[in-house]
Amino acid sequence: IPKNNKNNKNSFWFSLNNFIYLISIFQMEALMCGFTLRGGITKGELFFNDIYTYGPAIIRAYDLESKNAIYPRIVIDPLLIEDYKSLNIERMCILKDFDDLFYIDYLIKLFSGTCNYTLENIRKMIMYLYQQNKTPAITQKYSWLINKFNNYCINDFSQYYIDSKNLPKLVIKN
Repeated sequence: IPKNNKNNKNSFWFSLNNFIYLISIFQMEALMCGFTLRGGITKGELFFNDIYTYGPAIIRAYDLESKNAIYPRIVIDPLLIEDYKSLNIERMCILKDFDDLFYIDYLIKLFSGTCNYTLENIRKMIMYLYQQNKTPAITQKYSWLINKFNNYCINDFSQYYIDSKNLPKLVIKN
């Protein structure tokens, strides 16, 4: 998103808010297709042409994804969060995680009723993905997702709570 707009200083923040909203919808859609995503959003110089995209910003975004995101989440660069603090980031689906990183919380749309998928569909997909993994590293990633999902279930949606210790074997049919 171009940061400098001579016509409207707030257009960058408006565009960034829309971008974050679209990313959260994309994450939910990917989850319903059996894919979890991680990534990084930063600010900085980026250059591109018909063949290449390059610059410090893409390197920083790659580092955020590969070294910080770890779990199925898209983290926001602390440099961008500093600029963003004057806005209400919770309203924009950005939360601070246990490791002090800010990330896009796409599950909040599901529990606020602004998502077309049912909680039961998401619950089944998360359980299915958790059961399909074969390594401790992948188990850790899906455990993180189950914990985030369960945190929303605790009060008003306890019937959807996922007990990862006693999961029934699931098969997803097309």
